[in-house]
Amino acid sequence: AKRAYLRVMSLGLPKDPGTESWKYLRPVGVSAEVLSTNEVTNLLSNNVNFIVDRADVTFAMPGVAASGEWIDTVRGNDWFINSLEVDVLTMFLNATSTLGKIPFTANGIALAKKTVLATCSSAKATDANPARLLASYTVTTPDISQVTAADKAARILRYVVIEGVYAGAIHEAGFKVIFTT
Repeated sequence: AKRAYLRVMSLGLPKDPGTESWKYLRPVGVSAEVLSTNEVTNLLSNNVNFIVDRADVTFAMPGVAASGEWIDTVRGNDWFINSLEVDVLTMFLNATSTLGKIPFTANGIALAKKTVLATCSSAKATDANPARLLASYTVTTPDISQVTAADKAARILRYVVIEGVYAGAIHEAGFKVIFTT
């Protein structure tokens, strides 16, 4: 079972974080174990991924981490936070070498917001690239008049807020079928 799921990981990990779903990945050369309904229930209730055969197709399910969160969401979150940290650090480093510093002014706050917006943009689903982490997002920053003297003295820009909506994935579909004569 461990080797089988290593094959699933070899399919999911090379993909950009947040752009993949781990349910329905189809590892080659792997056979599913025959599981009872009780065994499947126990695996699902304990957030354990496993391999199944359905309709003559072998695939992985449910695609969750030990926490119960979807693997693609966890990977996407980790990627986003890392990208944000790198982009903000790069902003500071570049400003030091080109501007000397980022001034604690409306323009400085605007530069920070522009950097965060760029990170969010790289995570947003588009028509050209629909399998991204975020369906939508907003970024808000405080007005310079709202920044406290203590924060200015400490040189900390607080209350930069990113609100996003996951693009998610569809794993199940329900149908209503009506036949008439």
